[in-house]
Amino acid sequence: MGYHYELSGVHIESDLRLASLPGYDGGSRPQPPGYDGGSRPHTPGASEASTPKLTIRLVEEPSPSPAGDPLLSRSSDGVPWLSVFRWNGGYLFKVHDITDFALDARSAEITCVPLFGVEPTVLSQLFIDQIFPLILHVSGRFSFHASSVALGGFGVIAFLGMGGRGKSTLAASLASTSAFTFFSDDCLALTPTTAGVLVHPSYPSSRLWPPSAEALFREQGELPCVSPRTDKRRLALPTERAPQPLRRVYLLEEGEGDPTIEPLRRRDALAALAAHVYRLDYQDRARLAEEISILERVVTSAAVKRLTYRRSYAALSAVHAMIRADTSVELK
Repeated sequence: MGYHYELSGVHIESDLRLASLPGYDGGSRPQPPGYDGGSRPHTPGASEASTPKLTIRLVEEPSPSPAGDPLLSRSSDGVPWLSVFRWNGGYLFKVHDITDFALDARSAEITCVPLFGVEPTVLSQLFIDQIFPLILHVSGRFSFHASSVALGGFGVIAFLGMGGRGKSTLAASLASTSAFTFFSDDCLALTPTTAGVLVHPSYPSSRLWPPSAEALFREQGELPCVSPRTDKRRLALPTERAPQPLRRVYLLEEGEGDPTIEPLRRRDALAALAAHVYRLDYQDRARLAEEISILERVVTSAAVKRLTYRRSYAALSAVHAMIRADTSVELK
């Protein structure tokens, strides 16, 4: 396979170029954004022995028609665009009118069957941002629908919230200041340890809607589109590439007036976090039990708080100040 990547702590060997990911040079050293991995063989280092791996193959044979109702379906304006089925010991992800991704859960192999004429950048964006987080769940590595930043000497700060609450905008705006570094956009993968919870970086860029890109990063000129199927813009940012401890989780809420931060009780924190886990198979009881165990580890090792603020670009500086004040106590 020609391309080798790491995403959320998972090594990916792929026929498909995943354009927004740094590639590998044949060992275990990440390359800058834009390096595509070339065609040299990938030789795993000793530290990679226990690292999860996925392979992606591009094939031409159409996927068989699935039987039964979809396990999961997502729609836009009432029209389904993604349907997921149990299939052949794994899962079939049908992105209507674009491609199929079929996961063999036993071999951790994904086959991609694009329709004729679909651009590789569309396949790449769909896999990274829509399919991969769901595959993480059935592969045993849980993740939050979250954006995050790293604070030197502290750890990772994650932002969770419903769509449109400003997760990516807040993380990108913090990462543009001197104290914070970008860590993940949209998907934050978790690994429990004896000391707490480690989180894994995603790709080194943020996806922003045009108004946010224009308001906050105008000096960078017109940012490139994420893919032809979305208006979102891609903002490259310096990022951490190694796992970090998760230290703070902010659940974003919209409000009026000055920003506020409110600690959540353990029970309330568990319920709130559960609403933001990427979850594919709701009927997999063993996986759901693991999920509860990991969420309990999160609320034990990281402070979970509600951050309420007014959705205004002018208000972001006050939100930054609140976050710096909230984390500075533990930095001392």
